[in-house]
Amino acid sequence: MVQNYSREGARVPGEWEEEAVARFAGEVNRFISLFCCRRPDTFLRNTCSHWDVWRGRRLSLPLLVVDGARNQAAICSIRSHYADYTAEEARRRLRGRLQLPVVLVGLAALGRLIDTFRLDRVVFVNHWLLSSNPTPPLDLATLAHMTADLRKRYPDRALVIRSLNPLTGRGLLQTCSAEGFQLVRSRRVWIFDPKYCDYKKNRDILRDLRKLHTSGSDRNGMQATPDDVPLLASQYRQLYVAKYSRYNPDFTEEFFHATLVGNILEYRTLRGADGLDGFVAWYDGREEMAGELVGYDVSKPRELGLFRQSMAAQFEASLRTGRRLNLSSGNSSFKRFRGARPVLEYDAVYCRHLPVGVRTAWHSLSALLLLWECITRGRYE
Repeated sequence: MVQNYSREGARVPGEWEEEAVARFAGEVNRFISLFCCRRPDTFLRNTCSHWDVWRGRRLSLPLLVVDGARNQAAICSIRSHYADYTAEEARRRLRGRLQLPVVLVGLAALGRLIDTFRLDRVVFVNHWLLSSNPTPPLDLATLAHMTADLRKRYPDRALVIRSLNPLTGRGLLQTCSAEGFQLVRSRRVWIFDPKYCDYKKNRDILRDLRKLHTSGSDRNGMQATPDDVPLLASQYRQLYVAKYSRYNPDFTEEFFHATLVGNILEYRTLRGADGLDGFVAWYDGREEMAGELVGYDVSKPRELGLFRQSMAAQFEASLRTGRRLNLSSGNSSFKRFRGARPVLEYDAVYCRHLPVGVRTAWHSLSALLLLWECITRGRYE
């Protein structure tokens, strides 16, 4: 049976308060203690990088320092994200269409621009190895202090803050612009806001919730345990790496174990008579959630609706808490029909300390990506 969900407890977005900063500081310190003491490839197979940490007065932030190797995961590579992964998507979505050769030529030129000016040698600020990183509570003074420190520490690399959008960025986009960061179009993500969705009138959400609660998959509270880790890793990898793209993050069992036992992510599982059928995991922030991981047994019949059930678990949590839900990119029709709306996500890039040729290359990359957005809006994604 579909339940009623109260919006009590939902908070109105506003300026960062001391309580919120303290909470984020505690969460990021837990992440740093779990992850930054080990090599990034302990948790992510397709990365060539190393950790560093910036420590400020009120909070610290993990830094992922990327060396620009090819074929890295799109979450930690400028080239993979903007050129290689997009070309792979174009081949799949535009197969047989006349515009495909033109698109591929353009993306190849984009890759050459990145290679020529070594734009892939960057420092990712506040990188949690996630597709949608939590938004750090950076006011202008803290951001200016951090930027001054890091441009001295890394004089030959751009500083990049990922996963910023106008809905869940809490003003950080404007703060970054004021500090001289360039906003580079990253991708189109889908945001579900329960305050603006009457779920009782949304046939798709109701059907998915009914499926979740009548299938029996959500028994035992859907909680994941450390014993589930091998299957969590396997089901995710079968779906997102083996089936979809080598540029998706190839997480190891250590990643799933650390994010589960360290309470970095909230995990919910789907269990059938013979064990784990699927799972979903999200980051639960103060005012928003971010869907990060989905996996299921791809050998099971489609009629079970394991993907729809996994997504329903996230929608249910969003409806219960009143928090916005960042559904990331992809599966546009699925998310639109359930009341999500598209929002542009940006990378905030600081490159003012770099040579004029590199700065010009970043500006050119930004302009080309805005052109790409204009060309593909409503047709490609």
